Amino acid sequence: MIYGHILRYLPTAVIFLVFAGLVSHAQTPVLDSLIRASEEPLLNDSIRCKILTDLARNLSPHDPQKSIQYADRAIRLAEELPQKKFLANAYSAKASCHLKTRNYPASLELYQKALSINESIQNKQGIASNFNNIGLIFQANFQYPKALEYFFRTVEINQETGNQSMLLQVYGNIGNIYFDLEDYAKAVQYNEKALSIAKATSNMTFQSGILNNLGNAYDKMGDKKIALTHKLQALALSEQAGDKKNTCSSLLNIGNLYKDIGDWTR
Repeated sequence: MIYGHILRYLPTAVIFLVFAGLVSHAQTPVLDSLIRASEEPLLNDSIRCKILTDLARNLSPHDPQKSIQYADRAIRLAEELPQKKFLANAYSAKASCHLKTRNYPASLELYQKALSINESIQNKQGIASNFNNIGLIFQANFQYPKALEYFFRTVEINQETGNQSMLLQVYGNIGNIYFDLEDYAKAVQYNEKALSIAKATSNMTFQSGILNNLGNAYDKMGDKKIALTHKLQALALSEQAGDKKNTCSSLLNIGNLYKDIGDWTR
């Protein structure tokens, strides 16, 4: 999943935000269904809490302020439940809402609360998710050493648990940081790791984004032809996926590369 909450990286890099629970594109039918379910009078508190948390996550890209209200309701319910995972997930959901609005201090505080709970109950997947998202906050604030520290801790857990989906995302995040640090060889290294996992999925948007990132890194290294190869592959995938925005971006980048190479006929 691609998130544009750090605008300076778009469209040249893919930024990955990880949730511990349900992730959705928040289409209206999904939201409507969750809203109706959240108001069912006969629900027990644990199910209602989970629905409110999922609702906050799904709504956050569209209406962060409204999603915070649902997250607060989930937190109030979760505080009364014996299973602490519900409170950790509700804190994480609210943190993601603040991340969307670039309220980084509030987001960091909530992710740290969630992390403390997940560590106490040894929820490795929740810990890895919190580490990744805390890393994104440090990345957004240009604190790259701290961001890398949390990303590598995420890698360690996901290598242990075998969570390939999250490994793909965090490798991409690490590659983006090395690109910003102008360590293009390492940017290539980690984007190649991400690409090898992405190829096993059917998500062409993921693959296209990573190929674009690789093209950017090779371009900076002065290898225009390899950069062009990656950009053309990214374009083909974007066209297959019907992704008009990334198709347009790829065409512009490819045009610039042909100009740099001196192929004015293209």
